[in-house]
Amino acid sequence: MSDQSEFAELTIGPAAIQNYSRLSYTMWNALAEFIDNSTQSRTNYENIIDDVLQHEGTTLIVEIDYNPIKREITIKDNSIGMRRDDLINALKIARPTVDSKGRSRYGMGMKTAACWIGSKWRVETCEWGSGEEWCAEVDVDQIEVQDGRIPITRHKVGEDDHYTRIVIQNLHRNLQKRTEENIRNYLGSMYQFDLAEDRLKILYRGEE
Repeated sequence: MSDQSEFAELTIGPAAIQNYSRLSYTMWNALAEFIDNSTQSRTNYENIIDDVLQHEGTTLIVEIDYNPIKREITIKDNSIGMRRDDLINALKIARPTVDSKGRSRYGMGMKTAACWIGSKWRVETCEWGSGEEWCAEVDVDQIEVQDGRIPITRHKVGEDDHYTRIVIQNLHRNLQKRTEENIRNYLGSMYQFDLAEDRLKILYRGEE
């Protein structure tokens, strides 16, 4: 159960995000937006998260799962996670995070990609050491009615937990076999240097 509720607010006309699904995108480029966020998060806090990952005996992992029956895509990483203020800032359209450098500079990635993929999505995130999971739920069809207000809830979790999980529902597109092959091929190519240096592992439907 959640023990705290509040709201974050979009900073531009909320009806604009309904048009994101019409953008000229590909599924692999959309998914790459989330991987960029994960790798940038690790870079921003590498002195902390690298020690945590080394202690856990793992590297940075981004898991992508597609459930064709539920028509749902989940992207999860084990990077440092976000605090409440980080999450609220990440939900503001066209405003990069305070510590963005390199990847994820333009503040469009997560929101654009999620809205392009599906009409409902939520972000569940926990910063390492905080013991708090913050969850924001976005219903694109209701954003304008809600004046851009996005419900945010807090849950208690373990202090050693650290992750960001994005669950996208009501997909605008079904993933065909060829699309899934392209996802594997293109993501492998895009992040070949991270993968080769063993700084990143990408799993798609359980396969590395």
